[in-house]
Amino acid sequence: MPRQLVLQTETDLSVSAGVAEGTAAALRHLCAGGATAAELMDLASPDGPTGMATLMHTLQRLGRSGMLAARLDGGAGPLLTVRRAPAAIALSQPAEPPRVLSRFAYLRRDGERMVVESALSPVRIEIDDPRIIELLASMPCQLQQDDAAAIWGVLASCGVLASSDESPSLAMWDFHELLFHSRTRDGYSYGPGCATYRFRGTIDPLPEFKPPMSEEWIDLSIPTDNPPQPLTESLAHRKSVRTFASPSIACRELGEFLYRTARNVDGRRPYPAAGRCYELEIYANVAVCDGLSPGLYHYAAREHRLYRCDTDPRLAARMVDHAANATTGSGLQVVLIITARFGRVFWKYEGLGYTLILQDVGVVYQTMYLVAESMALGGCALGNVHGTLFEAATGLDFYEEGAVGGFILGRPAP
Repeated sequence: MPRQLVLQTETDLSVSAGVAEGTAAALRHLCAGGATAAELMDLASPDGPTGMATLMHTLQRLGRSGMLAARLDGGAGPLLTVRRAPAAIALSQPAEPPRVLSRFAYLRRDGERMVVESALSPVRIEIDDPRIIELLASMPCQLQQDDAAAIWGVLASCGVLASSDESPSLAMWDFHELLFHSRTRDGYSYGPGCATYRFRGTIDPLPEFKPPMSEEWIDLSIPTDNPPQPLTESLAHRKSVRTFASPSIACRELGEFLYRTARNVDGRRPYPAAGRCYELEIYANVAVCDGLSPGLYHYAAREHRLYRCDTDPRLAARMVDHAANATTGSGLQVVLIITARFGRVFWKYEGLGYTLILQDVGVVYQTMYLVAESMALGGCALGNVHGTLFEAATGLDFYEEGAVGGFILGRPAP
């Protein structure tokens, strides 16, 4: 088999009647099973510069739309296949690319195949020859030298190799952060990135309200008066408070805060949520609160009550200490832990579920800040919640419901 790069389309093309004969033949070959760039150009060449320009423009549009694929054949058979290939893969190859993967590239299993991907590029490179894995790991391999050179050239065109002149803005990104950012943005994501209900008929959706976590609960009072501070003043004076003092927040105030930030009344809550999934739950880890015993509680938004969790007091205390360290705070009174029941969102949305959850957390944070300010309480959002401590304290399945945010609340120090 000759060494060649075969271009293909991931969709059927409709060739309009106005396209010249040679260019139309080239596009039909692209759809029928693929052809090399040289073969496509030979077919389009009788149409002159106009035909060549039409062909190049079509390849570039297919590349930008993620509908161009390329298969690299070596001396002994297929080597790799590039999905969402850029048009540049057929138009030019770097003379001597760096032969090392970018720090943002990774190798994983997708179905029955191994694939190479990178947070820097929307392409997906399917490994057809397992010897490529040895090549990427700088291990001795049996690939022919020309095949190896062609592989590195394709990888360079796909943007998955290291660069010697990484920009300062790129240098500040960590691998996992850039991967999350790119894969939840159109143009870099692989999935549809919308509501597809892909698990309908195979997995039952989670109910809107989770079952009680215990048989011990405390009914909270419902406020009858509006907060004395107008919204505009709360917006203007909102701030993060990390230091708290006596007298501590009272159970009545905690109940009012939860009612104004998270309660469910007739199917409505004080904050919007993606797709009306309302996947977020709130747990109150109480260190000191007048009228409420220390411990971990789950807030039931529909009943407006706190269910006491059967938690080791030492774990609850460690979570308070972790929140104090994370905020450099002191005198913490109540630590609110925001969790997500992931299936509420993932059952409906594909490709962007987790980013929607984090956006919902941001909405709740602002709601909590404004309500705390209007009630003359102090609060501060937590940038880091100890997930394993919370998992140990509640016994919840990390993949079903996990901590995604937190907020400390109490009486602010003078």
